[in-house]
Amino acid sequence: MPYTLNGHPVDLVVTLLDGARMDPPLLTPLEQAAFEAADTALSGHAEFKVQYPGATLMHIESNRGVADNRHGRFYLRYALEGKLPLEFFAFLAPKVTVDLEKGLVGVVLFRSPVPGP
Repeated sequence: MPYTLNGHPVDLVVTLLDGARMDPPLLTPLEQAAFEAADTALSGHAEFKVQYPGATLMHIESNRGVADNRHGRFYLRYALEGKLPLEFFAFLAPKVTVDLEKGLVGVVLFRSPVPGP
């Protein structure tokens, strides 16, 4: 059964620290937010919309053995009618960045401050 991300059904794979796949796969709140932010950054990027009209997110992978701020931590694959799928690697970054040539998406997640004493 597909997972839903930003209202779209997607295949989900979660790879654990030891390289095994989680069955059934479940995302943490941070992973969910990172994937949503990456998909939003791409789908809202003007050049992405022009170069890849109709691109549809179809598959996501969370690679827990990779640090959150490293390329490859969050993987997204988009289907394009009549073409090979598009692949992007998302990661947590100090600012939102989209590099279509390299297939990289940096996303920023805001966390609410920890209450003080």
